Amino acid sequence: MLEKQSKKIYKEFFDLIKKKKMAEAKEKLCFLQKVIDKAKKEKVLKKNRASRLKSKAFRALNAIEKEKKS
Repeated sequence: MLEKQSKKIYKEFFDLIKKKKMAEAKEKLCFLQKVIDKAKKEKVLKKNRASRLKSKAFRALNAIEKEKKS
């Protein structure tokens, strides 16, 4: 259940990034972090996989912000 939920949130987050909807993506990022942390605690995700998912989400968000500033 938790794994399906985290995959769904992750997909929704990156769909928002692709559409360049920054405000909504920032809101989802907070929820995405909570879901990833919960999955890590319950041993659904390994620690290194969880940290890679978080960093990928941050990098995507920062890349879009830099692109908008340019």
